[in-house]
Amino acid sequence: MDQCASLLMTGLGYAGTAAQKSRLASASAEDWRCVLDLARRQNVSAFLYHRLQATGVLPPAAVRDELKKDYLILSMRNARLYSALSGVLELLHRLRIDVIALKGVYLAQVVYGNVGIRSMNDIDLLVKKEDLPRVEKALTESGAVSDNPNRVITEETHHFGYKLPGSGIRVEIHWTLLSVKGMENDIAGLWKRSQPAVIAGVSARTLSPEDLLLHLCAHTAARRPSVSGPSARPCTCVRIRPRTPMPCMSGCFAISANSCGMRRPVCTGRISPGAPVHGVCGGPFTWFCA
Repeated sequence: MDQCASLLMTGLGYAGTAAQKSRLASASAEDWRCVLDLARRQNVSAFLYHRLQATGVLPPAAVRDELKKDYLILSMRNARLYSALSGVLELLHRLRIDVIALKGVYLAQVVYGNVGIRSMNDIDLLVKKEDLPRVEKALTESGAVSDNPNRVITEETHHFGYKLPGSGIRVEIHWTLLSVKGMENDIAGLWKRSQPAVIAGVSARTLSPEDLLLHLCAHTAARRPSVSGPSARPCTCVRIRPRTPMPCMSGCFAISANSCGMRRPVCTGRISPGAPVHGVCGGPFTWFCA
């Protein structure tokens, strides 16, 4: 991991130790400019700004202003996205259609705890395959326009996309999830393990922590089969809480860390079924990117 990437990871995972604070304080203006550029390429500049507010160590004014601008722009954009999300979830909730909020729209609210700091391009929702006709009817009658006039379910397709009226925000309706070898989907089990949650002010469901982690890893591996260079995709930092039992995921962290442009994985250990995550990577919790 080079100096620039190392500083970025320190800023994103800042925990308030004296060593971390000293490292950030000693960074040069040139270092900070490099960190800003890398954070923007990885779509985490708003998150970096948010994390740095707690450090007591501020980057040079020019870099700080750029980070703040990114944070404000993303906050406004995501406010529009969550308003649209609320409308879609409320529409499907009234029809008693079960929905699981996927990826960014769940992570920003529940994992990040701030919807203004996680970059998102669209809304991803999972519904049951048998509910697809009703979902289609509800969305199109509300004014949404499909981006594919020939919507046919095949082994290669796993979602249909729609542009919402007014905002133009894209929503992807999934009935299955991406999978890679060794991380195949168990859709029936996934729904059984899903958990109730309130997303964008509306009752919905979320993946279980185990399924969420596996889905993020599978999505990263499927979307980026080569992990030799930096990714242009949004990078999600997910915190696994101490002593959370997790399934066996050999290599999962390596895939995720490398996809974010890191030359070596954050964690390469094998996690046994039911074993606590605490201590696997030498800390109270592990950060990985997906």
